[in-house]
Amino acid sequence: MPSARVNIDGYVSKDPELRTVGDRVVTSVSVPFTPRRKNKQSGEYEDSGPTVWFEATFWNEDAQEIVSQVRKGTLVHLKGDVGLDVYEGKNGPQAKVKLGFPVLSVVVKGRRGSAPAAPAGESWNAAPAGDAWGQAEPQWNAPGASDDTPF
Repeated sequence: MPSARVNIDGYVSKDPELRTVGDRVVTSVSVPFTPRRKNKQSGEYEDSGPTVWFEATFWNEDAQEIVSQVRKGTLVHLKGDVGLDVYEGKNGPQAKVKLGFPVLSVVVKGRRGSAPAAPAGESWNAAPAGDAWGQAEPQWNAPGASDDTPF
Protein backbone atom coordinates (compact mmCIF):
# COMPACT_ATOMS: atom_id res chain seq x y z
CA MET A 1 0.00 0.00 0.00
CA PRO A 2 1.56 3.34 -1.02
CA SER A 3 2.03 6.09 1.53
CA ALA A 4 3.64 9.52 1.68
CA ARG A 5 5.27 10.49 4.96
CA VAL A 6 7.21 13.73 5.44
CA ASN A 7 9.63 15.16 7.99
CA ILE A 8 9.56 18.90 8.63
CA ASP A 9 11.92 21.00 10.75
CA GLY A 10 10.78 24.54 11.41
CA TYR A 11 9.52 27.19 13.79
CA VAL A 12 5.96 27.05 15.15
CA SER A 13 3.97 30.00 13.74
CA LYS A 14 1.73 30.72 16.76
CA ASP A 15 1.06 29.53 20.30
CA PRO A 16 -0.96 26.27 20.30
CA GLU A 17 -4.34 26.64 22.03
CA LEU A 18 -6.30 23.86 23.70
CA ARG A 19 -9.88 23.42 22.38
CA THR A 20 -12.62 21.03 23.47
CA VAL A 21 -14.41 18.80 20.94
CA GLY A 22 -17.09 16.76 22.68
CA ASP A 23 -15.34 15.10 25.60
CA ARG A 24 -11.87 15.34 24.02
CA VAL A 25 -9.28 18.13 23.89
CA VAL A 26 -7.37 19.06 20.75
CA THR A 27 -4.68 21.47 19.56
CA SER A 28 -2.99 22.17 16.24
CA VAL A 29 0.56 23.21 15.39
CA SER A 30 1.38 25.09 12.17
CA VAL A 31 4.89 25.21 10.71
CA PRO A 32 5.63 27.21 7.55
CA PHE A 33 8.33 26.40 5.02
CA THR A 34 9.57 28.91 2.47
CA PRO A 35 12.14 27.56 -0.02
CA ARG A 36 15.36 29.58 0.05
CA ARG A 37 18.43 29.82 -2.13
CA LYS A 38 21.69 31.69 -1.96
CA ASN A 39 21.96 34.63 -4.35
CA LYS A 40 25.32 34.19 -6.08
CA GLN A 41 25.73 37.92 -6.65
CA SER A 42 24.95 39.19 -3.14
CA GLY A 43 25.90 36.05 -1.21
CA GLU A 44 22.65 36.44 0.79
CA TYR A 45 19.84 33.91 1.15
CA GLU A 46 16.49 34.86 -0.40
CA ASP A 47 13.03 33.35 -0.79
CA SER A 48 12.75 31.21 -3.93
CA GLY A 49 9.09 30.17 -3.87
CA PRO A 50 5.79 30.44 -2.02
CA THR A 51 5.42 29.46 1.63
CA VAL A 52 3.98 26.00 2.23
CA TRP A 53 2.09 25.57 5.51
CA PHE A 54 2.19 22.26 7.40
CA GLU A 55 -0.41 21.61 10.13
CA ALA A 56 -0.50 18.78 12.67
CA THR A 57 -3.40 18.10 15.05
CA PHE A 58 -2.93 16.42 18.43
CA TRP A 59 -5.58 15.00 20.78
CA ASN A 60 -6.04 14.47 24.53
CA GLU A 61 -2.78 13.86 26.47
CA ASP A 62 -0.64 14.70 23.43
CA ALA A 63 -2.54 17.99 22.98
CA GLN A 64 -2.06 18.91 26.63
CA GLU A 65 1.66 18.15 26.43
CA ILE A 66 2.05 20.23 23.25
CA VAL A 67 0.26 23.23 24.80
CA SER A 68 2.43 23.03 27.93
CA GLN A 69 5.76 22.89 26.06
CA VAL A 70 5.41 24.51 22.62
CA ARG A 71 5.20 28.25 21.95
CA LYS A 72 5.38 30.48 18.90
CA GLY A 73 8.95 30.33 17.59
CA THR A 74 9.75 26.91 19.10
CA LEU A 75 11.95 24.87 16.77
CA VAL A 76 10.24 21.51 16.18
CA HIS A 77 10.66 18.34 14.16
CA LEU A 78 7.31 17.13 12.72
CA LYS A 79 6.65 13.85 10.97
CA GLY A 80 3.36 12.65 9.51
CA ASP A 81 1.34 11.29 6.59
CA VAL A 82 0.64 13.83 3.84
CA GLY A 83 -2.87 15.18 3.28
CA LEU A 84 -3.98 18.35 1.50
CA ASP A 85 -6.57 20.86 2.73
CA VAL A 86 -7.74 23.32 0.06
CA TYR A 87 -9.72 26.35 1.24
CA GLU A 88 -10.80 29.79 0.05
CA GLY A 89 -8.43 32.45 1.39
CA LYS A 90 -8.32 36.25 1.17
CA ASN A 91 -6.53 36.08 -2.19
CA GLY A 92 -8.40 33.11 -3.69
CA PRO A 93 -7.84 29.36 -3.31
CA GLN A 94 -5.17 28.37 -0.79
CA ALA A 95 -3.84 25.03 0.43
CA LYS A 96 -2.04 23.65 3.45
CA VAL A 97 -0.49 20.26 4.06
CA LYS A 98 -2.19 18.42 6.92
CA LEU A 99 -0.11 15.78 8.65
CA GLY A 100 -1.98 12.62 9.64
CA PHE A 101 -0.73 10.50 12.54
CA PRO A 102 1.75 13.26 13.45
CA VAL A 103 4.76 13.02 15.72
CA LEU A 104 6.32 16.20 17.15
CA SER A 105 9.67 16.64 18.88
CA VAL A 106 10.92 19.91 20.30
CA VAL A 107 14.46 20.53 19.03
CA VAL A 108 16.89 21.70 21.70
CA LYS A 109 19.86 23.42 20.11
CA GLY A 110 23.11 22.89 21.96
CA ARG A 111 26.76 23.52 21.29
CA ARG A 112 27.15 20.20 19.48
CA GLY A 113 24.04 20.40 17.29
CA SER A 114 20.45 19.57 18.03
CA ALA A 115 18.77 16.98 20.19
CA PRO A 116 15.04 16.28 20.32
CA ALA A 117 13.06 16.57 23.52
CA ALA A 118 9.43 16.11 24.60
CA PRO A 119 8.11 13.94 21.76
CA ALA A 120 4.34 13.73 21.32
CA GLY A 121 2.50 11.26 19.10
CA GLU A 122 3.16 7.68 18.22
CA SER A 123 6.89 7.35 18.92
CA TRP A 124 10.17 9.14 19.58
CA ASN A 125 12.03 10.47 16.52
CA ALA A 126 15.57 11.75 16.21
CA ALA A 127 15.98 15.28 14.88
CA PRO A 128 18.77 16.12 12.45
CA ALA A 129 22.06 17.39 13.83
CA GLY A 130 22.69 21.10 13.49
CA ASP A 131 20.61 23.82 11.86
CA ALA A 132 19.72 22.48 8.41
CA TRP A 133 18.74 25.87 6.96
CA GLY A 134 21.85 27.95 7.47
CA GLN A 135 19.66 31.03 7.70
CA ALA A 136 18.15 33.41 10.22
CA GLU A 137 14.67 32.93 11.65
CA PRO A 138 12.08 34.80 9.51
CA GLN A 139 10.93 38.09 11.04
CA TRP A 140 7.20 37.23 10.77
CA ASN A 141 7.86 34.09 12.78
CA ALA A 142 10.26 35.50 15.37
CA PRO A 143 9.22 35.06 19.01
CA GLY A 144 7.23 38.11 20.09
CA ALA A 145 6.25 39.07 16.52
CA SER A 146 2.64 39.34 15.35
CA ASP A 147 0.44 36.21 15.29
CA ASP A 148 -0.80 37.00 11.74
CA THR A 149 -0.79 33.66 9.95
CA PRO A 150 -2.89 32.80 6.89
CA PHE A 151 -5.19 30.53 8.87
